[in-house]
Amino acid sequence: MTRGALFPAPMPLEAKKRDIRKDNLSGAQDITGKAASLVLRLVREKPALTARALRAEVLAAAATLFEAQPAMAPLYHLFARILARLDHAASAAEAAKGVQSAARSFLREMDEHNVKLARHLCQRIRHGDVLFTHSASRSVRTALLHCWERGKRFSVVCSESRPACEGVGLAQILARRGIPTSLTTDALALSLLRRPPGGGRRAAMALVGADSVAPAGLTNKAGTAALALVAGQCAVPLYALAGSEKFLPAAYPVKAAIGDKPPQEILRRPPRGLDIINRYFDITPLNQFRAVVTEEGFLGPERVLRELKKLRPQRELIAMLKRRLRQN
Repeated sequence: MTRGALFPAPMPLEAKKRDIRKDNLSGAQDITGKAASLVLRLVREKPALTARALRAEVLAAAATLFEAQPAMAPLYHLFARILARLDHAASAAEAAKGVQSAARSFLREMDEHNVKLARHLCQRIRHGDVLFTHSASRSVRTALLHCWERGKRFSVVCSESRPACEGVGLAQILARRGIPTSLTTDALALSLLRRPPGGGRRAAMALVGADSVAPAGLTNKAGTAALALVAGQCAVPLYALAGSEKFLPAAYPVKAAIGDKPPQEILRRPPRGLDIINRYFDITPLNQFRAVVTEEGFLGPERVLRELKKLRPQRELIAMLKRRLRQN
């Protein structure tokens, strides 16, 4: 076997960008991890860049990824932190080192936040609880696995989360780890929240992740807003697991970031005159959540709004994103 077969060449940088742009299954944290990996490769593969040239390359990468994934708050915070380090770099070597440090520390903090979120949630889950979740959040997955490993015994109902059906993947992961798990269609949320599998009276709680948390509401996979209404009708508390890297300032164009996706994902060959509406995300008002679980604990809607007001926007990134969205 040749060395090339054993150690295949890494995907070229431009191809890697296209791969991230087309990713419609991964959540915000996983997309951000791929973006950080891309920036680290950029530093390694272009060591001769000046600080100014490196900044231009990073900003170009941000523009490309933002255009495809504008609703994902951690992506914004990753590039905001990298640019802040570049703005204070006095040399090319310091710039490269700053980019590497910023990207790695950001990824490390996201992982640390997930562990803290999991510990907080573990305090609320009781033996025999039925939990309902929608889509496939890394924070939710980490929390559920953490609670199970700590001896909590519960069951989970996962909705498939059309059209990409990433909820199927989460259900499979949980089941393989021994957690009693049911997979259902999105439309059955009302019935199963009221009367979950196993004959329980109702689900103990509903859990979702978040792509962003902003004054306008919580952006997550389409169907979250409907789940919130159903949970409210059924008196099932709804919690969002979202570290502070998901929080966005009011200046961020959250609503404009939710665009239409390919209609063929819904119906491959629609007849003439049939309009297909396909959106991956929706926005749920914060007051429909019992709390947002962050690394600091359970924050009620009013506390979340106070935390959001403290954020200072990275105006260059936000202006760039607004231009891109207007062009599209």
